Amino acid sequence: AFRESTRLEYQANPGVVTGYRRLSVHDDKVCLACIALDGKRQETDELLPVHPNDRCAIVPETVSYRDLGLDVPEDKRPPPKDVRAWFRDQPEETQRGIMGPGRFSAWQAGKFDLEDMAKVVQDDTWGPTATIKPLKELVGA
Repeated sequence: AFRESTRLEYQANPGVVTGYRRLSVHDDKVCLACIALDGKRQETDELLPVHPNDRCAIVPETVSYRDLGLDVPEDKRPPPKDVRAWFRDQPEETQRGIMGPGRFSAWQAGKFDLEDMAKVVQDDTWGPTATIKPLKELVGA
């Protein structure tokens, strides 16, 4: 409810917010679909594809200070670290624990990229839902 109310607030302010991005959690309980969809840009009128127990946040994309008519220096904060970069920096034990042994082996063998692990399906009750692609779908077996 909080995430959706935030999206609606973004949508109500098109002169400031131009879209939003998913920001997933960086820990050993992160969902594979969330890893794949991290950083994906959405329009403010689009629902974020989520799933039960989803812990992602949404981060607004805003116009610049100059676009707002303000003569102030632009903020030079670095963007949040991409969860895929975070995942690649983790020890193999953590990676295997998140992915499971079959996916981990296939990923290590280069059979798919981290961005390939999710698909969005339309649920009649919940709307767009982020799901994890089955291993056989990822490797074509």
